[in-house]
Amino acid sequence: MSRWNAFLLRFNPQRWVPFFVMAAGMTILGLVSFVDYFCARIYNEDFQYVREVVNSYAQGKILELVWGGPQHYSLSAYASAVPFYVLFGNVGILLYQWLMVGVGAWGIYSYARLLLSRESIWPLVHFFGMWGL
Repeated sequence: MSRWNAFLLRFNPQRWVPFFVMAAGMTILGLVSFVDYFCARIYNEDFQYVREVVNSYAQGKILELVWGGPQHYSLSAYASAVPFYVLFGNVGILLYQWLMVGVGAWGIYSYARLLLSRESIWPLVHFFGMWGL
């Protein structure tokens, strides 16, 4: 007589490896990025420029000149950061950037899974090795 038990289901490590790599990569990326930004880069000109662009988008001033010149960032890239900025301020922009790196990593993994059936995890490992560290 066999009974169904959730703890007796087969554990397939090949299926869970991408999730573990994503969790480890995003954790390392977060530990490195947030500490770096809070200690030094949140006051740098590159972050201040991005903050001004997102702030102008949040106020509905999409075509406003920022810092006396035209915006060289795509509206589609930073318009989606507006809700994060409105809710969390500068930390929201950092959170948005961190999440978008994760979305990019999952996209790379999904594309590699289509092309490489067995070794699709290695592009994800390489992605976090390049962008996470």
